[in-house]
Amino acid sequence: GKQIVRFRKESKIDSLTMVLEFWEKYCGDNEPLRRYRIIDKIIKGENINEFIDSNTVYYLLDFRERRIVINADPKKEIIINQRFNYPLLPEFDSMTIALADSLYLSKKHAETDVDLFLLAYSQRFDDFIALSYAKTESEIQKTFNKEYMKYKNMHELNIGLQSGIWVPFGNMSLVGNHPAFGFFVGYKKRKIMVDWTFYMKMLKSNNEYVVYKDGRAFLTNYFFGGYIGLDVACFLMEKSKHKIPLRLGFAIDGWDALKKDIEKEIPSKSFIVPNVNIGIEFMYFLTKFSFLSLELKGTYLKINNDRGTDISGPAMTALLKYGFHGSGKKENFKKHLCIK
Repeated sequence: GKQIVRFRKESKIDSLTMVLEFWEKYCGDNEPLRRYRIIDKIIKGENINEFIDSNTVYYLLDFRERRIVINADPKKEIIINQRFNYPLLPEFDSMTIALADSLYLSKKHAETDVDLFLLAYSQRFDDFIALSYAKTESEIQKTFNKEYMKYKNMHELNIGLQSGIWVPFGNMSLVGNHPAFGFFVGYKKRKIMVDWTFYMKMLKSNNEYVVYKDGRAFLTNYFFGGYIGLDVACFLMEKSKHKIPLRLGFAIDGWDALKKDIEKEIPSKSFIVPNVNIGIEFMYFLTKFSFLSLELKGTYLKINNDRGTDISGPAMTALLKYGFHGSGKKENFKKHLCIK
């Protein structure tokens, strides 16, 4: 770094070129080397398109993040340079910042891409970010947009536990209310979320009803149920603390109505009912990723209880959930790309 600064001041172009070639040969492409080459080409009025790619975007953002920390607390310069694996002394940063500032103030640039580089390298970071996401057709803005679309398309995990109550209505109310407990796991992409959800329903029914099995009638209040389904959700609202997904579920619902007992000659009997349900969920985020939510969903279950009590009817499920929703990788991506 010191040699580059010295040779630049002394206008020893051949020596400077040799140092740069040696640096690139043994260290490969890196942020400070690319920064210097870009500024040098702007000074010479040469085309800089060869440097515009996703690496440049992240080099610019790394430079921004590193300099913000150093400007806020110069004592942290050694620590932050180690974190970014930045090998050069402060003199190199000072030189490139001064060159970029002089170029920007001289107004000898006419292209948006040049503006962006000079804004970043002269530490005008707010203007740099604002222009980076402006809707123009510069090459570097297109590259920023590609990286932004990568962020938008990243998956987010949705996983947790759920408990609540299953409430039947109409003829099915004979079966009674039952507590439910289970889990869910899925993922979200953009505004669509897909979850596998499972819960058990427990405790005996409040009332007895008639079921038929093997030509015999049985009076029962036995109940042990389950639900397994695939939910597709579309987010109606997404805020930092609140999200509201509308849910459509395709599920297998049902319960055991008779428990097999060989001594009493009681056979097993189960009701298994495919169904479609619809619901809504109100999510409140306790932290960046953990949340509590209330889900309400309803369906109609057509129970095939031939010759027995008619227990078909609508049912509603209310579930209190605690879970993890999000992606640490996506959040870091968002922070690094300065997405609000």
